[in-house]
Amino acid sequence: MHALLFLALAAGPLDGVKTIAAPGSPGNVVMWKVGEPLVVDRDGRVMVGAVETGAGRIIAIGHNGFLGSFKTGDSGKFLQQSVDWLAFGKASKVICSHGELAGFLKGQSGWPDWRGGRGEGAVVDAHQVKPKDVPAIQSYVRGGGGLLIAATGWGWQQGSGLSMDQFDANKALAPFGIG
Repeated sequence: MHALLFLALAAGPLDGVKTIAAPGSPGNVVMWKVGEPLVVDRDGRVMVGAVETGAGRIIAIGHNGFLGSFKTGDSGKFLQQSVDWLAFGKASKVICSHGELAGFLKGQSGWPDWRGGRGEGAVVDAHQVKPKDVPAIQSYVRGGGGLLIAATGWGWQQGSGLSMDQFDANKALAPFGIG
């Protein structure tokens, strides 16, 4: 179990959250523009980060296993509040690539079509992002969409043998200063 420190984000996903799951070995979330760390480990490494970028918002989580851990501690509460924060209030539509989590969030299970915008939230496992999704995700966020994305970057890198700048999810997130 990892010791995690929760930081504040005004009217954000951490209201009343005391514990969240830390499955496996979470990876770091890197932010190089304007961004807010939400959860850091005891060494100060960012495990969950958020960024507001123009009209849209992004929350990145450093382990895709977290999407299946919504029944642990306050993880479900954190995820619901995250989706609402991403949608600038109660989300009018949620599309989630993790079926069981989609049911919990009262959303649709499946892969987003990336045509929505403000008031909507997409929750995706970053390992499922394909090259064709990169410009669509960028357009979605620029158009006001909210994206919660989770990846175990070190696991992808170890399996692919490629550098993290080749990870399609990182290509999609790079213009927004988070990955």
